[in-house]
Amino acid sequence: MQTKDLNDTILAATYARQCYGQDAGLNKLRCSMYTKRSIPWTAGEVDCPFDGSICSAPCALKLDSGIIDSHMDLGMNAPDSGRVGFRKVTTCSPLKVTPEYVSVITSTGNDGLGVEGDKIREYQFGTYSGAGLGHNVTYMYNQHAYIDGFGYELV
Repeated sequence: MQTKDLNDTILAATYARQCYGQDAGLNKLRCSMYTKRSIPWTAGEVDCPFDGSICSAPCALKLDSGIIDSHMDLGMNAPDSGRVGFRKVTTCSPLKVTPEYVSVITSTGNDGLGVEGDKIREYQFGTYSGAGLGHNVTYMYNQHAYIDGFGYELV
């Protein structure tokens, strides 16, 4: 699974460089596989959505895709009754990364967090029950992922 994740990261980075870099026009065949080259979105500044005690800046970045049409934007051919509209709104805010909110634990190898000895960063901004992490942990990150060359994860 690690090999697949690493390959996916490498392929995505290669595609981004070839199709969105300065020389994007040189790769017309490879870069025309999607209906649209990019999906338009808007960005704006909003207040930090968290308690002020954990925000490291008073403002946050809000990204809004608007309605993405499954046919026109994604190229999924379907009759009108089978088409889907989707909108993604994301707010990104820098949070304080101090010992009060972040700790590092070592994996035992039997805990499902990594191989024995891997360092795991636990971010404690409140319990995220959907992740099944328990004990006031919002997000965990295996620091070995950086050594393996992984990009980032979306949770």
